[in-house]
Amino acid sequence: MKTKPADSIFRQVLFGGLWTLGLRLSYRALGFVRTIVLARLLFPADFGLIAMAMLVVTGLDNITQTGFQQALIQKKSDIGECLDTAWAVTLARNLVLCLILVLTAPLVAGFFEAPRLTDVIRVVSLSVLLSGFANIGIVYFQRDLEFDKQFGFEWWASLAEFALTVLLAFLLRDVWALVWGGLAGNVLRVFLSYVLHPYRPSLRFNASVFRELLDFGKWVSGFAVVGCAVGQLDSILIGRMLGAETLGYYQMAFLTAVIPSSEVAIAVSMVVFPSYSMLQDQPARLKESFEKVLQVAAMVCMPIGLGILAVAPEFVRIILGERWQGIALIMQVLSVMGIAKALEGTTNSLVMAVGRPGWLMGFSALQLCLLAASLYPLTARWGIHGAAIAVTSTALLAAAAALAAAVRITGSKGLRILTLLIVPLGASMAMVAGIILLKRLMGTVGLPGLLFLVAAGIGLYVAGLVAADAVLTSGRYRDLAGHLLASLRGSGKGAATPFSRAIDGVAAVVRSDDLPR
Repeated sequence: MKTKPADSIFRQVLFGGLWTLGLRLSYRALGFVRTIVLARLLFPADFGLIAMAMLVVTGLDNITQTGFQQALIQKKSDIGECLDTAWAVTLARNLVLCLILVLTAPLVAGFFEAPRLTDVIRVVSLSVLLSGFANIGIVYFQRDLEFDKQFGFEWWASLAEFALTVLLAFLLRDVWALVWGGLAGNVLRVFLSYVLHPYRPSLRFNASVFRELLDFGKWVSGFAVVGCAVGQLDSILIGRMLGAETLGYYQMAFLTAVIPSSEVAIAVSMVVFPSYSMLQDQPARLKESFEKVLQVAAMVCMPIGLGILAVAPEFVRIILGERWQGIALIMQVLSVMGIAKALEGTTNSLVMAVGRPGWLMGFSALQLCLLAASLYPLTARWGIHGAAIAVTSTALLAAAAALAAAVRITGSKGLRILTLLIVPLGASMAMVAGIILLKRLMGTVGLPGLLFLVAAGIGLYVAGLVAADAVLTSGRYRDLAGHLLASLRGSGKGAATPFSRAIDGVAAVVRSDDLPR
């Protein structure tokens, strides 16, 4: 991996972070619109059925995770000789997973007492097989901080998946709209992986390369297995105890309350993981970069999460519709989990980048034990509301553990980290108080009123952030924003912008494809 000057890395990370976040948010906005449209066309049981299928697929995927992609990104030397081995192992793994899903589908359907699940899982298994053929060369997009290409790749496949799924939902009005739409999206992702990167993988296996990648990847695999158990245990228990319809309600609450905040962590993590890897031998710069990244993540995810908490009842009534009444309280609880997951994910990138993935597996194992101890009794007593309380409580503990690990790695002061987090937290809480007051003054609101509450919340948050920053952190957030804007101006001089490069790439894709999208 090439070494870059300090200013160049910092500017690239900041600019890449905003670019990645913008694209990721636009990508998720598309998914959010898709969720709302489908919520109007399909029933909770349909969402619950596809959630059951994805529980099995995701579980097997994580249990057999190799961690090779993270190993390739973290590796300092050239990775060209490693790509074919990584691709061959991935293809073989996905073929085995596809066969397992086909054979075990009736057993899974029997476990959840959902006969229709057998055919759904068998069709979804084709997506697993297809993803194994994707071009391993696209790992360079993340490794070389080319995030415009990474998310351009995801965006066009997601757009096609969105269009087809909504069309099928209008025509079929059942779970198969979700199944066939997802399969079409995966077909396009495989196609685009070869269009957007010139590398062409081949079935060549090198035992020494395999052992080298596995040495790092084994910890990632362990973390993935335990993390999967943490992330899916609630859905498995709800699906088994309460049925597909209740699971559908829970999944909708999760999608609308947790995903918006956690997407911030995913976007930032994809930028900072390779960037932290560049700085892992420079402790002072690593510490400074971590604190700035944490500031950015907290500044964005906290108002999103607490804003959802404030307007959840109005959102469910106005946007989702009558059939989803009752999930507002679940959304409010899970919105706090979204903030915790965002902070944890941002910090986990640091731990992974400095070569300590074993720590993450330990944290996740502890979180799994706590979740396993609390989830069943709380769910048995209060249903999906109890499940939401259990997963949110353990997520908060996991975020605290991750931040403690980051303090130890970077040498930052715990009080300093808490002060940086208090500023956006205080501003977000002031925003919530203001929105609640406005709701009482306005009474029952419609769509214009909901939009006004969102706009007012943004204004209240910005005002609160400026005030809290001046009092508690002596303008650190103001300075960060200034540095960010200066870096953006510097990145735009004398060079093509990521946006212009993305447009050129999209044009090339369109020219090379005669098929209708």
